[in-house]
Amino acid sequence: MMINYYNKFILLWLFLFATNLYSQCTGCTVTNPTSSNYTFASGSVVCFTTNTTMSDVTFQNNSKICIASGVTLTIQNNINSSGNVTFEIAGTLQFNQSPNISANLTINIANGGTLRAGTSGGNNFTFNGATNTLTNYGTVAVSVLGFSNGSSTNLVDNYNLFTIAQNINISGVTTFRNLGNINIGQSYNNSTSTYLNCGTINSTVGYNLGGGKIINTGNFNVGTGSIDMSGNSRLENYGNFYSRGTINGSSNSVIYNEGLMRITSWQPNGATMNGPTSSSKKGYSYFINSINPNGARIGPNLDLTRYSQYEPTMTKSGSQGQGAIFNSTPIYVNSAGTTTTMALANVTYDCAAGGNCTAPQVTSISTCMNADGTFPPVANDDT
Repeated sequence: MMINYYNKFILLWLFLFATNLYSQCTGCTVTNPTSSNYTFASGSVVCFTTNTTMSDVTFQNNSKICIASGVTLTIQNNINSSGNVTFEIAGTLQFNQSPNISANLTINIANGGTLRAGTSGGNNFTFNGATNTLTNYGTVAVSVLGFSNGSSTNLVDNYNLFTIAQNINISGVTTFRNLGNINIGQSYNNSTSTYLNCGTINSTVGYNLGGGKIINTGNFNVGTGSIDMSGNSRLENYGNFYSRGTINGSSNSVIYNEGLMRITSWQPNGATMNGPTSSSKKGYSYFINSINPNGARIGPNLDLTRYSQYEPTMTKSGSQGQGAIFNSTPIYVNSAGTTTTMALANVTYDCAAGGNCTAPQVTSISTCMNADGTFPPVANDDT
C-alpha cells in the first residue's frame, strides 16, 4: 500500500489552519449592523458576533461578511451583488430564499460553520459569477446546486459534509475536490466538470458525464439509473467504485481501473477499460450482468470476476471466465493500446480462485489529487 505521510500532514495542517483562520472575525469595519435592508459597502468587512436577521441585502464590490462561531446570520429576502464578494463563515449563514449570487463569490466555511439555503437546506443555491470558490470544512446543505454562468470557472473544495438534496446544474468549467463526504440526491451533468474524490461521494442516481472526468481514490457509490459516458468521458478509479445501475460507454470513453470496481451492468459501445501499465499492479472489476463487448478494448493488467449479487452479501457466480463475463471475445490491448492476446495483456478471470493473481487488490493509495487533477509524484510511480 502506498502511504504518503507528507500528504496527510498537509491535510491536517490545512484543517487546523482553516479552523483558526475562519474562527475569528478580524479587520472589521462594521460590527453587528441593525438595519433590516442593508448594503454591504464596497471594501467593507462586516462582522457578526450576535444573531442577526436581515431582509433585502446588497453586496457591493470587494465586500466581505464574517460570521463568528456560534452566531447565525439569516437573510430572508432579495439579494443583489456585483464585483467580488467574500463570505467567511465560522457560525451559520442561512438564506430563507433561493439565492442567485451574480458576484464572483468566495466562500470559506470553518470547522463548525454552516451554509444552508432554507431552514433545513431545502432551497436552491446558484453561483452566477465568473469566478467562484467554495472551501468547506464545516457543513453545506442545499437542494439544487447551480453554476449558471457558461463562461465561469468554479472550484468546490470539500473537507467535511456537503449535502445536495437534488440536482447539480453545471455551466462553465467546474471542479469538485472532495476529502470529506458529498451526498447527491438526484442527477448531475458533467460535460465541463471534473470530480476529484478522495473521500466518499454517495450519488442516489446516475449522471451524465458527457465528456467530463472523474478521478476516484476514495469511495464513489452510485445508485440506480445510468452513468452515461459519451464523448471523451474518462473515469479513473484507484479506490472503490460501485455502480448499482448501468454504465453506458462510447467509442472514445475510457475507464481506467487500478482499484476495485463493482459494476452491475456495462454497455461498452466500443469503450476502453484499461488497467495499470505495469504488471506489478492490477485493477479488479466485478460484474453482475454479462456484457456485449461490441468493440470494447480491455487491458492490460485487469482481473474480471462475475458475481450474482453484491448485497446483502457478496456472492460469486458459479461460472467464471471470459465466456461468463462477455457474450463474445473483446479486443485485448497492451499498455501501448495495441491489440494482443488475453495472456499477453495479462487479463485474468477470477485470479483469486486459483491463487495466481500477479498483483494484490489495492483500494487505498493514501494520497489525494491536487486541485488541477494531477497526482503528487509518488502516486505516479507505476513500477
